[in-house]
Amino acid sequence: MTPELLAPAGSPQAGYAALHYGADAVYLGLPRYSARADAENFSLDSLGAFTAWAHGLTPRRRVYVAINTLLQEDELADAAHLLPELSAFGVDALIVQDMGLAALARRLCPQMRLHASTQLAVHNREGARTLARLGFSRVVLGRELTLDEIRETSGEAIETEVFVHGALCYSYSGLCLFSSMAHGRSGNRGTCAQPCRKMCRVAAALPAFDHATRDPSTGLPFSLKDLALGGRVRDVAAGGAASLKIEGRKKSALYVAAVTHCYRRLLDGPVDEGELARLESDIRTIFSRPVTRFHLDGIRRAGTADPDVTGHRGAPMGTIQSTHTGKAGTWIRFTPQRAIERHDGLVIPVPGALRPFGFSVAELRTAANGRSVFESAAGEAVETLLPAGHPVVEIGMAVFCGSSQAVKRSYETPAPRESEARHRWGVAAHVTVAATALTATCSAKSMPGMPDVSVTVSMEGSFTPAKTPERNEPAARAAFERLGDTSLRLDAWSYDNSGGLYAPPSMLNDLRRRAAEAFEQALADTRGATDGRSVASALAECHATPAPGRDATTEWLLKTDRCAHLAAFSDDDLR
Repeated sequence: MTPELLAPAGSPQAGYAALHYGADAVYLGLPRYSARADAENFSLDSLGAFTAWAHGLTPRRRVYVAINTLLQEDELADAAHLLPELSAFGVDALIVQDMGLAALARRLCPQMRLHASTQLAVHNREGARTLARLGFSRVVLGRELTLDEIRETSGEAIETEVFVHGALCYSYSGLCLFSSMAHGRSGNRGTCAQPCRKMCRVAAALPAFDHATRDPSTGLPFSLKDLALGGRVRDVAAGGAASLKIEGRKKSALYVAAVTHCYRRLLDGPVDEGELARLESDIRTIFSRPVTRFHLDGIRRAGTADPDVTGHRGAPMGTIQSTHTGKAGTWIRFTPQRAIERHDGLVIPVPGALRPFGFSVAELRTAANGRSVFESAAGEAVETLLPAGHPVVEIGMAVFCGSSQAVKRSYETPAPRESEARHRWGVAAHVTVAATALTATCSAKSMPGMPDVSVTVSMEGSFTPAKTPERNEPAARAAFERLGDTSLRLDAWSYDNSGGLYAPPSMLNDLRRRAAEAFEQALADTRGATDGRSVASALAECHATPAPGRDATTEWLLKTDRCAHLAAFSDDDLR
């Protein structure tokens, strides 16, 4: 059985891209309590709309919400209040790290699946079994496992989810304190400062890549290459994993589209080497570091770190064959391995620089006759003008494509209209037409975990027999189906007009608007009261008490490496 392909959605646009290009499920975060706090993330409104859209597709797609940071005591109640909202939207699973939140979720939303975040650092079969006993349906395995270890851990009483593509952390999954110690920003709280991508002083020379002339006393010893299993993803699929996960909630929608498309093709296969090379090259033009299979084939594999350069590299294009300086500036000549056009982005790693030098192609000409062109095919030598202020470049330096207009055009993602992507509550409407009044009753057809919600709205009038009474009910129903600007949809309908009376469309539309407004308000009031009671009860069952309120006084944290400067502050300054 083909496992689920799970893609990241750091924004609604990325989520729609993932679904459009073949993801079976997406995982996303909210503005609070997400391990990717600086991603765009989803509001509750956009989450409701996105979930409704995903569930309406054929086949139905799944949505997982990550509330996967460690929670402090004064945050637990606030996070718990989110759980009934997620349940009401029909979210398919909750990804959690904090065991206190997991306990609350089991009480508040017993029907919702729990997925154990990779932050829980599960690397063995007994860890997976323990989580199953604690009520989890799935465990996201640590990235450090070999293929044999993935096979041994999969097939237990709990599903396994395995990373197949994306960024790697130098430390063990879920156990990194580097950022917290160095910068006061914890990865377990969603605010990692990525110190592993920073230049360090090193005691011994690090191996340099081909043309680097880095000072041997400095380097990036903790900066890992990106995971990219490519064709080996089939081996992981055959190993029993239920879900294959792409990392990247901080990546663009374009990146999500290209990576999802590539792995969808690999899973649906077969894919020949030429097609796979093209797909992988397209991904590299969007974002890429050098890649690795990490521990898939065994631990302590050489070449998993990238000690010389950090940041986006791009797809290989060729090497500088010559340089020429004229009135317009400096031109470089190379023979591109893929088609190139103006406004593409080129990247040249410069020895000794922490990040590669990148620029946009503003001028392009053929090397054969110097003719200015807009685009050129692969294999045809070209020249392009470097921008002012460029670093020194030399013959033999590598050239990469860091941005391709052709790739951007090939992965356009249609987004649904707002009216098409909106979470709607199903309601039953009953309309009665009498001689002196129109009456509408709207009630909740199914609201799990909530009492019935019902409202009745009436409008006075004088209604006489209709000339064509057979048209009465279709006209009334059509009026009540026009709920596009509300959060409602008409799931059930009944009509009582035994006298065959005529109700003007304008009054029916007005009745619908009043009934919808009253029902939405009643629904909000009932949900708020019900959710509040449920959360309070669950917190009491877990013996959790709200932390005492914090002093509203502004607090400051001052860091300095020159303590003498503190003498410059007066008492008034400090106050």
